[in-house]
Amino acid sequence: MIFGLALNVGEGLDEAREIASLTVGSKIRRVWVSYSKRGRDPFEAASVVAAANEGLRVGIGALSPYIYSVDEIKSRMLKLVDRYGERFDLCLGLGDRRFFESLGYRISHSSFLSLLKYTLKSVKADLSTRGVKMWLGAQGSRTLALAEYFDGVLLNHCSPNAVRWALEKMGQAKERREIGVSAPSYIYENFEADMFAYVRRAALKILLGGTRALARELNLEAEYDRALTYLNNLIEGECEEKAVSEDLVKSLTITMHASALSNYLTSMRNLGVNEVVFGYPLSISINHLHILKSTLATLF
Repeated sequence: MIFGLALNVGEGLDEAREIASLTVGSKIRRVWVSYSKRGRDPFEAASVVAAANEGLRVGIGALSPYIYSVDEIKSRMLKLVDRYGERFDLCLGLGDRRFFESLGYRISHSSFLSLLKYTLKSVKADLSTRGVKMWLGAQGSRTLALAEYFDGVLLNHCSPNAVRWALEKMGQAKERREIGVSAPSYIYENFEADMFAYVRRAALKILLGGTRALARELNLEAEYDRALTYLNNLIEGECEEKAVSEDLVKSLTITMHASALSNYLTSMRNLGVNEVVFGYPLSISINHLHILKSTLATLF
């Protein structure tokens, strides 16, 4: 099992450089750099990360084929490989459906799956010969069914029950593919309310970023409806993160005391997970990154 960090590139290049530098000598072996509508270009940020730590493998994505064309993905990935060597991977996924809808896109899942397969087919041959592994960023059952076409799957699930459900949806492909989990994270030694508020908001985004059907399949439909009702009746000045219960935070994020991390990672490994990726807010907190590093150093 390897460990990674997920950056949404909203931190800026200086922050990305500092975070990558802090992974030197740790058990963190990969940094994933994703697209963010408020952030910098993920390829630019990946370049900074690769330069800051030559021992890191760097993942780009999940990238949406609705934002980046085949030609742009291929050319920019190959430029990174030419400059920094064969240590890059690419993850393709839908991205934030609500964001696309705000731009006027009307996306059907069938059209997305067709575009995803076309994009993969168009870039895979050229990139795989340069050591780039192709990952599927997936959450729902229909997207997970495409796992057989990719080298690995990066699940937007992290609880044992949800991961188990996702692996069942992958069928036999789960036996032949790399499996990673990536989620908002908060690993702490002393609980901090502000960090918990950040991770709580991240859990809300995950919950409402999926469909009601997905929430139903994961036995979260009651929480989904509760969150929608709370937000629809939100009074100005109230905190939106209160729409998410503490139990739901534990289901949708990797949030726990540092002493509990060993048991969690063991449960993931027993399910067949090869990589655990810790995301925001941990990934941009220098203090909590140190806590993660020191905790991982004592494990395995």
